Amino acid sequence: MENKKYYQHLDILRVLACVAVILLHTNARYVEQDFNSLNFIFGNFFVGISRIAVPTFLMISGSLLLDEGYNNTNEKDKKRIVKMLKFLVFWSVFYSLVYNVAIPLFKGRDVDIIYTIEMIIKGHYHLWFVYMMIGIYLILPLLRLWIKKENIKYVKYYLILSFVFGFVLPQIIEVGLLFTDFFAHLQHVLTIANMSHVGGFVFYFVLGWYLNNTEFKNNKIFYLAGMMALIFSIIFSIMLSLYFNRKVSIYGNMTMNVVMFNIGFYLYVKNMDLKLQKKPKLKWIIDLISEHSLGIYDVHALINTIVIRIVTKVVGNFSLINVPICLIMVLVISLIITIIIKKIPVLKQFV
Repeated sequence: MENKKYYQHLDILRVLACVAVILLHTNARYVEQDFNSLNFIFGNFFVGISRIAVPTFLMISGSLLLDEGYNNTNEKDKKRIVKMLKFLVFWSVFYSLVYNVAIPLFKGRDVDIIYTIEMIIKGHYHLWFVYMMIGIYLILPLLRLWIKKENIKYVKYYLILSFVFGFVLPQIIEVGLLFTDFFAHLQHVLTIANMSHVGGFVFYFVLGWYLNNTEFKNNKIFYLAGMMALIFSIIFSIMLSLYFNRKVSIYGNMTMNVVMFNIGFYLYVKNMDLKLQKKPKLKWIIDLISEHSLGIYDVHALINTIVIRIVTKVVGNFSLINVPICLIMVLVISLIITIIIKKIPVLKQFV
């Protein structure tokens, strides 16, 4: 854990994943409508490259928390879960009060107390990730029992099972159902086979550990496969959406092409040598964003809503121009707000 390159590539990945989350949410509206427009085409491109967001964050966590050299204890696991629960409650209450109390009162509308409470329990749209991470933290002690270098063949077996039954077959069925009901029979078979317990987001968590502890003979094969998967995701999402005249996405987190893209991306960043120690300005930026990435994730949803409205009115609604401007503004403003919050004793524990 003292290897500088180890820390370097994880910090770079964390920064890029943080940027990808903002890009994904800033651009989301452009893939929901206007299927024959340039906005839709460029929107699909931005969504495609932003699909490193969730998988990369999970792979980073898996790389660290499953590492045999990492100083893990039951007490640390408990503190980690408690911290995330506090984090979830605080931001769920914050966003619900802003959108369901403050804004309605400002506009002179009535406040729906029941709905406000429901939204606190459900959480704002981007807080689903926190619920998911708490679930992974709860099973973390069980994962550590067998995810070790001495059990590498079992880890590979798990990853293969998870990839086939959690990603490949479900995606084939999902796309196939767009054209024929025959695939409903395969869906039924997959359902009763009950292999869902080897899939899900835990796959990325374990995959991060595996990629971080494995050296491949030819990484360029993974880079090429990742790039081809990205191109496939973008082109076929556009083509299928145009064909059916509705949004058809094949780059969800649980798709095989997104897995391949993320593997290639992770290995590329892992193996590139930026020598950040010799680039102090770049290292400073990466360290700054990496250190405040959780806080940026917290506040960016609200900032994103405000910035999008302002930028759209000022520079127009062309995604190729609008999205990069919004991305930079949301990232910078969210970073500044996070830095300020971290200096407030009562609030710094929530970022």
